[in-house]
Formats: sequence, C-alpha cells, structure tokens
Amino acid sequence: MADQNIHPDESRVITEAEQMYLLTTARLVDRGLPEPVPLAALAEALEVQPVSANQMVHNLEAAGLLAYQPYKGVALTPAGQAHARRVLRYRSLWQAFLAEQLHLDPVEAEAIACEFEHATTEAAADRLEAFLEELAGDSPAPEAGVPLSEVPPGQWVNLHRLPLERDLRAFFEAQPLAPGDPLEVLARGVLGEVLVRADAGTLQLSAEFAHETLVLHSPSAKSQNPVTFRHT
Repeated sequence: MADQNIHPDESRVITEAEQMYLLTTARLVDRGLPEPVPLAALAEALEVQPVSANQMVHNLEAAGLLAYQPYKGVALTPAGQAHARRVLRYRSLWQAFLAEQLHLDPVEAEAIACEFEHATTEAAADRLEAFLEELAGDSPAPEAGVPLSEVPPGQWVNLHRLPLERDLRAFFEAQPLAPGDPLEVLARGVLGEVLVRADAGTLQLSAEFAHETLVLHSPSAKSQNPVTFRHT
C-alpha cells in the first residue's frame, strides 16, 4: 500500500510522460499485478529501459504521486491513483464519443482518445459525459422480445406484446390472452403459421399474427414431441 505520509505538490504540472507512468501502473494493477508493481514490469509495459523508468519513478515519488520500495517496486499514492483514474475516465469518454458517435474503428478511437486525454480538463470531461448521457437518453431503447414466428417448436414462451393492429389484437384478447401468459409452441407451418398451446386451448395463428406478436423465452419445460403441420 502506498505511504500515506507522502504529500503531493498540487501546484506541479504533470507532464504527458509522467501521466503515462501513472496510467500504466494503474492498468497493471487492474490486470491483477499486485502492488508494489516491479520496476521491471513497469519498464517493460512502457517499452523503456529500466534505468529510465527508475529515474522517472523517483521524480514521481518526489512529486508525491508514486511510492517506491527498493527491490520491490512502486505503488500509486492516493493522489497518484486519483490522477490516473481521472485521466482514464477522460480516455473512456473520448473512446465512447469517437466510436459511438463518429463510428470510428475501436482501435483508431482508442489511439485518438489516448491523445485527447492529456489535453482534457475536468470541466470538458463533465460536459462530454453529459452530452453522451443526453444522446443515450434520446435513443429509443431496443424493444425486448422476439416475434412468435421465430420461436422453434418445442419452446415455452411468455407473451410480451400483443399485435398493434386492432383486429389482430382483438382476436388475441378474445381468447382471452394477455402479456405475461405462457404459451407452448407446438409447430410451425410452411407458410409461417404457428400452432400454440395456452390455458385457453390450442390455437393456430396466422403468419401475420405470429410475426406481430412479441414473446419472451420462458424457463418452463420444453415440449417433448414438437410437430410440424402443413397449411391447408
């Protein structure tokens, strides 16, 4: 654990190279490497010589961002961890914006986000996060459920949404059937019609009806003898 008595110099500007040491240390720990992180492992992850890593680590220790234990390695101080998490947040926000809104390839989005993160301020990150949340709120949520016509024979399902077309809906409600009721799919016809079993009895539904009816898969037992039938 980092030495709690190391106090950071809050007025000191952290360079891009120093940020990379903090971020890499945080990511190595996230991947399961226990602290203190061996200096050799940190140097290898950064693709630098151990002597260069040793010098940078001592600079960051003097700044109160890393704690160094001889022959063991380094650990982030609370200030160093806070800085690393803040910059990783910036990166993830830019990745989401570039990939989801500009439709960039995820690898390219990550590379650009790594550049943007160093110039991002907390205020800019807050605005970017609010922008992404607003877009997510405006996007219609994908409707749960699958068409009854796509369920293979032998499966139990639960009604999720009745057909929106008035005549089809009236037929279903006359059975009576309602969202949440269980159905067993017995067979599918060559023209898309579906034979189902419900509490109201066995029903043969047209292809249009089956396509417009949404269902959710049920954990109920499957039918042991699914059958097929031909349209007559």
